[in-house]
Amino acid sequence: MDSKSFKRLILALFFITLLFKIFYLDKVPFHYDDTLYAEMIAQEAESLTFLPKYLDMWTPWKPGLYYIFYSLFLPITSAIFASLEWTYRFPNLIFGLMNAFLFYKLAQRFATNDISLMASLLFYSSFSAFRVEGRLLMEPMMLTLILVSLLFYTSKKLLPSKRFGGAALFSFLASITKSVVSFTIVPLSLAALYQKDRKFLKNPLFLISLLAPFLGLLVFYLSLQSLNLAEGVLLKDTGKFVMFDYAELFPETVPTGLIYFFFATGIYLVISLKMIADNWKKEIFFTVWTLISLVIIFSGEPHEWYFYYVIPAFSFFVASALPNKGKADNFSALILLILVVFNISLSMLSIESANLAYFWDSKEIGTMLAGKENVLVAGSFSKNTIIVAYKILLERQMYGEPLDFGYLIFQDRNGQIYEGKWEEIVNDIVVDYGTDKYYFEEENFAALVWQSHGFKKKTSITEFDYVVVTPPEYKLNNPDFYLCHNASKTVVYCRSGKPELN
Repeated sequence: MDSKSFKRLILALFFITLLFKIFYLDKVPFHYDDTLYAEMIAQEAESLTFLPKYLDMWTPWKPGLYYIFYSLFLPITSAIFASLEWTYRFPNLIFGLMNAFLFYKLAQRFATNDISLMASLLFYSSFSAFRVEGRLLMEPMMLTLILVSLLFYTSKKLLPSKRFGGAALFSFLASITKSVVSFTIVPLSLAALYQKDRKFLKNPLFLISLLAPFLGLLVFYLSLQSLNLAEGVLLKDTGKFVMFDYAELFPETVPTGLIYFFFATGIYLVISLKMIADNWKKEIFFTVWTLISLVIIFSGEPHEWYFYYVIPAFSFFVASALPNKGKADNFSALILLILVVFNISLSMLSIESANLAYFWDSKEIGTMLAGKENVLVAGSFSKNTIIVAYKILLERQMYGEPLDFGYLIFQDRNGQIYEGKWEEIVNDIVVDYGTDKYYFEEENFAALVWQSHGFKKKTSITEFDYVVVTPPEYKLNNPDFYLCHNASKTVVYCRSGKPELN
């Protein structure tokens, strides 16, 4: 295959992959982290703060750069798109394309142009990239910062001051985006220079640049300290990767991590293993990059989207296995085409075959509640955050700010605090929201993602007209209410005289 035909094929496959990502951008509602991030971004759009907020309460699980940056898109995307998913997720399309281009430029410094093009396409079309870029997560922006930092580290055209200064700057920006992940830049930069530019390993400017993630972590710490949140957040969330009781967690988390790892890498892993075994000394940079997978698997919290950071390395090894002496031919082009089609098909199948019923039910309930006053949402975290997200985000569009509402989040991860009294709690809360009969965190939602106790939003509402209960087993036994909406995982009770949801 001649060079022009190969490049046209690459461009066509990139474009087709982009079209599929565009088509599926709003085919899965906000869920889990998306629901929190969307509101936190919306609040940054109202008032920029380095530490983010959720429901007007400090929730600095991560530093604020991601929320700030995505909030800058909102005036544009909210004016263009009617879909909430498009409004908030659109920047992912931009960062996804940027990551493909940046990775191509990075791979060029270690391989031929044909291998670099194929590696970039294999990363961009991968199942992991499809999944992550279709959600409202930090990973697309975070990887952009990591790749730019690595491009500075591997640049031989810049003077050392600009080379390592630029690398340190983007490493610092990565650290105030997602502190723990930014530290991957340290081993990767060491491996890159060891492979390509060993004389700079002892350069003072390079060694100083390695401190950038630590500086970002210090800035984050000082910001948290000003709110008296440093100990809680850094030890229980940011620091959980070194504070976990791994002996207790391993039986559960490691199998989960391995499942996510094999699913994320899939056929890439199979092809890469032989290449890594034969070339790990020659390609020490990408070998170290793939080994970061082990850190994720054994981290104690191996979420599937974390593997987005290592897919580029596996893509590189797959791309290196395809061409003949670094030059694409008809056979390698055919295999590349098959892999891209397989990736897209697998990604489509994962969405089309997924059981998203309760996601859609929760979105529908949240949409129907938008504009309704005197609403109480009570129940499990995963379902109710979807309902709340769509209610308050739509109300921002309608009124410029969300209406006041009651919100009770059931955590009790260990099942020891409330001892199965959720139904009793719901019934008591409806009558007296301010009751001190049960303990719920009200002042601070910063611990929402790791504490076992429940959380309650403060509200001035004294009498509720609509009560959302998840799961339905927590029945509201109150003669003033009737069951007015019944979904698969959620029910809504309406006060007598109030219309049903529609």
